[in-house]
Amino acid sequence: MKLLIGLIGLLAVASTQAAELKIQKVKAIGDFGHKVVFQSTDVKLIKKSNIVTGKIVAQWGLHVYEVADAYYTCSAKNLCKLSSYSTIGMYESCSVKNKTAVCFNKISGPSELSDSRDVVITENPDYAGSEFGNNNSAYDYNSEFPARIVDEFSDVF
Repeated sequence: MKLLIGLIGLLAVASTQAAELKIQKVKAIGDFGHKVVFQSTDVKLIKKSNIVTGKIVAQWGLHVYEVADAYYTCSAKNLCKLSSYSTIGMYESCSVKNKTAVCFNKISGPSELSDSRDVVITENPDYAGSEFGNNNSAYDYNSEFPARIVDEFSDVF
């Protein structure tokens, strides 16, 4: 019983420490002031430093979105401000729903996937999302798009 109470107390202290960080809202990034449309609340502390990292998504125009790692420097009062960011990739479309950003149709960037729970990156070029999710298994889903064929003449068609 004492072990259970000690474990609950430890969890309460750990969650209180994480909740004490106040991440300043970022409105724009870059030299041209691109509007930030999503800022992740899933931040991670870099060991032995006062820096936390998370994800941000900025809108560059109508069809270009930048996904980046954001680095926040925290003060002694646990107020964290954006100090720098590193671009992960550029995408054709991103939508924000239920505190999660979904980005697809990569324009540029490395091929590794995001490790955040808040930013979902799909590699399927034929992805067509739904605001209600794609978890409805009551019917069989048949794509309206023909199968993609990758061969030596795929760039001609």
